[in-house]
Amino acid sequence: MRWLFLVGLATLAGSCGGGDCVHGSNIQVTVAPDGDVVVSDIVRLHVMLSINDTMLGATDILVGPDKPLDHSGSTFLLQPDPAPAASYNVALTVQAYATGDALVAIGSNSVIAVTDGCNRLTVNLTALPPMTPGPDMAAPPGSDLAGTTVESDMAGCIGGTPDEDADGRANFCDLCPADPDTTPVDSDSDGLPDACDPDIAMPTNTLVYFDPFDTASGHWSGSHQVTQSYMKIDTGAVGTDSSSNGVDLLPLNVRVQTDILPTHEYGNQGGDTGVFVGTSANPNQGNGVFCALTWNNGAPDTVNIYHVNSGSYGVPSTLSLGNELQMLDYRLRLTHRAGTWTCEVVPNGGAPITVTTSQTVTAPLFITLINDNMGSNFHHVVVETKL
Repeated sequence: MRWLFLVGLATLAGSCGGGDCVHGSNIQVTVAPDGDVVVSDIVRLHVMLSINDTMLGATDILVGPDKPLDHSGSTFLLQPDPAPAASYNVALTVQAYATGDALVAIGSNSVIAVTDGCNRLTVNLTALPPMTPGPDMAAPPGSDLAGTTVESDMAGCIGGTPDEDADGRANFCDLCPADPDTTPVDSDSDGLPDACDPDIAMPTNTLVYFDPFDTASGHWSGSHQVTQSYMKIDTGAVGTDSSSNGVDLLPLNVRVQTDILPTHEYGNQGGDTGVFVGTSANPNQGNGVFCALTWNNGAPDTVNIYHVNSGSYGVPSTLSLGNELQMLDYRLRLTHRAGTWTCEVVPNGGAPITVTTSQTVTAPLFITLINDNMGSNFHHVVVETKL
């Protein structure tokens, strides 16, 4: 089975556009950069194709005057030769690169394609923050920034502070800032060390966002204390309190990690502490998933993953913590991949506890830290792509 990228970036009038739909097996793919993407910087799109959750391959599309990319959306045709079935799942991840192979934006989406239909798939590109210092800098010995350059003021990398994971490299020059890796190993050579790479054998994962809560960044809502390398969210009584990041937008297929230290439980109704990722910075309005440590007040405490639809929480998938929720560190990882969500909790270095669910969302995604009837210290938020 072959796949042909039939047309380079262009505007394809009359092909599945508006009410003018041409039936067939081809898939019309529209790449639509979000407003935060500087399209003039993009010189190449790297397009990765999966069929029925199996990675088949990738191709590059060069961007230029004859193959324009703009915010209104640019289109190419994807042709199966032949189609693998009468109906099947097509997933694309598109990475946008600037000159010097700098990854500047990423997006992904999927669609159920049929052999005789109007198959359309839109991939929204979301801008990524810079991963490494610019080309006028030189990497300090032993940092994760091999191949980049660093000015003399980065000499404080080794042994510098703050150092969230205490591995000897300061946060600003550590690509796994929340996972200790004294001697970084990068098995797939994608620039993200194995210690925090969600796909160690698959290239092109990248660090998307990191906040060690050393100082108040101004990116998180609410008047929450940020001190001693944590953000404190505490309901103070029975109720709900949260802090959302509406500034740093995430693409689909990401892993969001935080470390939580529960400090208080209130009332006799039980409670939750954890991370919501969804389509709105207000979890009472968006669609997404809530990964939570759940205090059940007398019953065994659990790890829960909740479907959230238009702000309404569904019945969770749940597993026992194995003991009572304690005042110790828990690492939470909420991963989205092709519509499947996984909530993983590691209690104080113990064995992982994992629950999953399915929920369809669209990019960009937002992060919210939530407490119900509880107080907790959140020690960081770190996000990597999971392709």
